[in-house]
Amino acid sequence: MRIPASGRTAQYGAMRWAVRRSFRDYIASVPDGKERVSEGARIDDDGRVVFPPAPAELRPDATHYGFRGKLSFAGHGGVLSVELGDIQVLLLKGGRSTVSVAPVRSRVGDRPVIATFVKWEIAEQRLLVPEPRLTWSGSTILGDVYEVGDLLDPIEIELPGS
Repeated sequence: MRIPASGRTAQYGAMRWAVRRSFRDYIASVPDGKERVSEGARIDDDGRVVFPPAPAELRPDATHYGFRGKLSFAGHGGVLSVELGDIQVLLLKGGRSTVSVAPVRSRVGDRPVIATFVKWEIAEQRLLVPEPRLTWSGSTILGDVYEVGDLLDPIEIELPGS
């Protein structure tokens, strides 16, 4: 499968992702649970979060997609606090591809990889990732309530011409 080209300026459109609907449903059921989008992200009519494109770095061995916006969750009097922002999707040629987010404020260093995937396809000018799987970092970020390898919701990225 041919990896789509990417560049320093956005050569693709928005990313649509519900992250994990069961987690979002849980937040909605908590008496003080809050879900918030900011910094350009919005919630679409179908419930998925739409993250606008941002410039991506060039790598000879991969296609790198960057997205602006932030999705935040809070509840249980502040004990539950999750922030997913500055999402990046990295498609590697012949390898395990990743989804990473900006490090939380209290952490410095590498971007946590929250999901990995090996299956993806291009259909109707969209890059579709049907089975992103939770990593150890992703499980930790979501409060250690899901197992490593659990499925997250599918990811859709608009490609040029869509």
